[in-house]
Amino acid sequence: MKISYDFGHMPTGNDISASGFVNEWSQIREYAPICVAELVKRGHELINCTPTANNMSLDASLEYRVAKANESGSALHICFHINAYSSSEANGAEIEIASNAGVKYADSVLTEICKLGFTKRGVKTPDLYVTKNTNMTAILIEPFFCTNKSDCTLYNASKLGLACATGIINIIGGNVVEQVKPVVVEPVKPVVVEPVKPVVVEPVKPVEKPVVVVPVATPTYRIIVGSFKNVGDADAKILELKRINIESFMEVIK
Repeated sequence: MKISYDFGHMPTGNDISASGFVNEWSQIREYAPICVAELVKRGHELINCTPTANNMSLDASLEYRVAKANESGSALHICFHINAYSSSEANGAEIEIASNAGVKYADSVLTEICKLGFTKRGVKTPDLYVTKNTNMTAILIEPFFCTNKSDCTLYNASKLGLACATGIINIIGGNVVEQVKPVVVEPVKPVVVEPVKPVVVEPVKPVEKPVVVVPVATPTYRIIVGSFKNVGDADAKILELKRINIESFMEVIK
């Protein structure tokens, strides 16, 4: 959503801000930017319509805000103020509007502000130049009295700014825009390579082969006695030799 805004009265000139226990001009510039920043964070477009020159006349200051807001094409205009009164007894928060279109915004913002402990003074419709002459819905926030000591004690810029933003977001919604964190790449540590230790190869000792002693066979001598044509004669001869302890055998020669 496009939202225009202004930071209320000026420090000098005829559109001067109020002072009491705190100064209106300086304190608006503490709590209002917090509200603006939160609305931006939620994805909304914010346009600043605060006069850039000092020592302006009241009419010139008011006309500048309205003209810039109308040129922006915003759907909502927010006037940030701090209330003041001649009696220090006056206290509390109120929201000022010009039409029924502003009621839902005013009620929501006022509810959030009063959660901080401020007295609820209500939503009011005074005859104000900015709320009447802006083309869009406009709300004027008077969160507390700078002339009331108790109000000033309750005032906390951060809490008040967030309360105002919450009141608006309750009506228009908004998504938090996540901030993308840069990826931090850790430097690559150099790899330290340990030197390779040389492998010491022990010389191979020759294997001593066992000496195999081959026994020498005792020679055997063959005695040929004779040859026989008749096998019976050969058998008879073998028997004869056995009787005298001579081993013999028969071999057939072809």
